[in-house]
This record gives sequence, structure tokens and C-alpha cells, in this order.
Amino acid sequence: MSIFPSISIPQSIIFELRYNYGYEYLDHTGKVINEIISRPGWNVSNAQTGFTSLLNTDEEIRFTFGPQKLDLVQRLSEKNKELSPIDHIARLCDDLSLIIIRQFNLQQYLRIGFRVHQLFKADNLEQAKEYVKALKIFTTNLPGETIEEVNYTIVVSGKEWKSRIAIAPTELMVEIDPATLKAAQMETHKLPKGQKEAFMQKMKAKKIIEALPLYAVLVDIDSYVEDPPIGELKIMDFVKNTYTASLEKAKKYLGG
Repeated sequence: MSIFPSISIPQSIIFELRYNYGYEYLDHTGKVINEIISRPGWNVSNAQTGFTSLLNTDEEIRFTFGPQKLDLVQRLSEKNKELSPIDHIARLCDDLSLIIIRQFNLQQYLRIGFRVHQLFKADNLEQAKEYVKALKIFTTNLPGETIEEVNYTIVVSGKEWKSRIAIAPTELMVEIDPATLKAAQMETHKLPKGQKEAFMQKMKAKKIIEALPLYAVLVDIDSYVEDPPIGELKIMDFVKNTYTASLEKAKKYLGG
């Protein structure tokens, strides 16, 4: 059974850089905050002795940093129906990482990773389970027993990075505004007036709901390099290349 690529949705991205000797965090966090919030859309979300979190309210991108690591996260939501273009994300990961590297005088990196969660929509949870069972990435013979549910987790090593790939059926906890649900179910042709405007509202509401499926196969691909050399830390290229490879891998594994 195939799940076609046309119904796949990148749901979230996570960039992470782990490092040693980042304790200049305690002295330079204020400078980092001032430099980032001077950019449009950025605000302080949480500042503590162990970590600081900033949020870009325009794009719903969260950037968190501390003495041992930094990460940048963007997820789909009712407000944020599409992830930002990967070129923009890659540039942002590079820009914000370089601020931390410069301010904390970082000299040693433990791990760089870019993680993509991709959803392949299903009508219900049972259908999602059947999709995963039908993949048969590995085959197991269990005489006298029936396999009810299958999850896959594998780690593969490529030329430039390793990838941890997890595939599983999932039921998402999606909170959709009641007004959006009502608009999506509206019978616009029965309205005495304003049918065109109501129809546009209905299409917009349906697009929001379709972007946030309740049931799906989740393909979680975490691409990473351990102990990356300082002189070879090309963050923009790493983000763009691993993102593209992750989408291709997801379609490959799910038979697209």
C-alpha cells in the first residue's frame, strides 16, 4: 500500500547545535537578547539562568539558547498554516548561531542536527496503522501470532551525516477554533445573501483544517553530525541539504 507524496505535509522543523564551554552565557546573554530583539518580530519569551527563549511572533519561530546548546523550532499551527521557506530558515539558523558563537566564544561543537517531522495524512488511526504495517521495511515471521501495530526506528549513515528515522501511526491533538469548524461546515448555497463571502470563508477554514490532519503516519527524520570540525560548520548548507534529503527519504520509505 502506498501513501502518495501529494498528501504529505512538513509539520515541524528543529535545528540544534550542541557545544562545550558555553558558560559565557552567564555574562553575555543580555547582549545576545538585545541583538536579536532589534530585528523585526522578535521578543523575549523566557529568560532564566539556565536558558533563554525568544519568539518571532510573525512566523511563530522559537529560538532557545543556553550554556550547552541552542535550537530553533517552527511548527504548523492554526495561525501558521505553512512552514517558512527553507532558504529563510537556513539563513536564520546561520545568523542566530553565529551570534551565539561570537558572543560565547565557542570553540568546540558536540553535535549539529536538523530534524523534520512530516505527516502523511490518513482518514483514521486504523488506516494510518495499516499504512505502516504495509511498508514491510523489515519482515518478521511470528507463527501463530498476529502483528497488530508496527513502528520503525532505524539509524542510517550517509557520506556527510547520519539520520535517525522513525515511522509511526499517530493521532494528533489538534485544537481548532470552533468558529473555524463552523465555517468549514457551512452550507453556503442555502444562505439568503452573502453566499460568495461565506464560500470564501468556508474555503479558508477547510484549508486550515486540511493543514492540521487528525490522523497520519509521522515520519521523523533527525539528520546529524557528531563532533563537527569548527572550520567545516557550514550551517546554511547543512540545513538546506538535510531538509531536502529528509523529504526525499520520507517519500522513498512510504512508497511515493
